[in-house]
Amino acid sequence: MKIRLFAFDLDGTILHHQHALSPRNAEALRRAHEQGVEIVPATGRMRTFLPPSIAELPFIRYVVSSNGAAVYDRKEKKVIYENMMPSSLAEHCFDLVAPYHVFSEVYVNGEAYTDRFMWERRETEFGYPPERVAFMKNKTYHIVDDFRTFLRRKDVKVEKYNMPYVPETIFEDLMAFLEKQEEIVVACSGFTNIELNNRTTSKADGLRGLGAVLGISAEEMMTIGDNGNDVSMLRYAGLSVAVANASAEAKAAAKVLTDACTEDGVAKAIEKYLL
Repeated sequence: MKIRLFAFDLDGTILHHQHALSPRNAEALRRAHEQGVEIVPATGRMRTFLPPSIAELPFIRYVVSSNGAAVYDRKEKKVIYENMMPSSLAEHCFDLVAPYHVFSEVYVNGEAYTDRFMWERRETEFGYPPERVAFMKNKTYHIVDDFRTFLRRKDVKVEKYNMPYVPETIFEDLMAFLEKQEEIVVACSGFTNIELNNRTTSKADGLRGLGAVLGISAEEMMTIGDNGNDVSMLRYAGLSVAVANASAEAKAAAKVLTDACTEDGVAKAIEKYLL
């Protein structure tokens, strides 16, 4: 069956060092678009955190963001599919992780929010590296005086509860504890990052929602990824690819393998299967 939509993960899959999109990867995306394929980033990031190398590509209209919680139409400037976390569940996540004393943030309407206490101590108590702090200063980041009060607001729809830079000493224990919670789904897009979504939220669900809008079936989709939060879309698509640097779980979920992220594995997969 002809592939009509190509969904790709960002970090560890298509982006090289310092969020760079290589010329070969960019050219492969452009050529696939010119053949009529819808080119869709599918990321754990919120939509406003797309790196310029991706956001500035003129042919990218749709973004599956926050692990599938929100699918955004950049042309119409609106969310066209969502699977958000209820406020009560977001507050429950706050209570679950509180004993572990980890930095927490939530994604709301494509932007990040965190508590003032954590924000002011992000380097001294929560282990944020200097480069991450510098990155934050160049992004829209909202600081609220009381996280719990914010999460209880009726106008707040949480896309994802995120804990970046979880200390290595507690990472495995926290992951094991959270994976026992039936009301949430836990993902990891990097060694120190833990992401929480509504139980039914996934990149596959986001692609399913987008496909319903565009009239594109799973069999007409090709996906590529490298980590745990990509597994659902690798299992979902008619053709799925894992890069050589992918986790064992992602490789097991994919139908085929390609070269590593740093070796333009995405471009090579596009050239082999789409062009």
